[in-house]
Amino acid sequence: MDDSCDPASVHRFYEKVVLEYSCGDVRRLLEGRTRALGPLLACVGAGVDTVGGMVFGFTTGSRARSVCFMKEFMNVDCTIAEAIYDCVRCGYMHEGIGKLTFGWFADYLRVTPGQLLFRRGDGGLVLSVVELALKYVDAVEALWQCDKARLVHLPEENPKTVKRIADVAEMCLPDLEKFREDHRKWVDEVVGSSSAEDIVNGINYWQAD
Repeated sequence: MDDSCDPASVHRFYEKVVLEYSCGDVRRLLEGRTRALGPLLACVGAGVDTVGGMVFGFTTGSRARSVCFMKEFMNVDCTIAEAIYDCVRCGYMHEGIGKLTFGWFADYLRVTPGQLLFRRGDGGLVLSVVELALKYVDAVEALWQCDKARLVHLPEENPKTVKRIADVAEMCLPDLEKFREDHRKWVDEVVGSSSAEDIVNGINYWQAD
């Protein structure tokens, strides 16, 4: 375990960032039967990366920790996990589309529960996004309930990013409190970028890589 990663801090992070933010977003998208499958994949891909890092360490590299998490905790075949990371996670999050002949679809009726991949007639592959998302949520919840001792790492702040934020904060930007005062008639309807967290609560984001 890293010296700075005491169990209480790791568990607070997991509860807030993974269970509330990440899984909360995934659940909302599933409950709404979203047709925007890229954002759903992005939530799952980012969550797998984060939880993989909390178990296997953030120095292992995004690919290694994500594949290890899918294999060990989501019960995904290693070859399939590698393909999902390379063609889907990196495809959407890096290029906005699946790489090569790798696509995805959503079966909210769950006609074939547990089945992640299907082969297309042209030899390409298609991922069932709903099944992947449910596997992710189940794995995260099971890890918290049954194996939280495996959660031993926290992502570290990057000094360059910390400085960059400080530099930007010194620029001439609108003041959040003034924004809130000027628009108080409707500002309570504005939510932050993390699962219904209020924009004035001062969330600290972590950088994994």
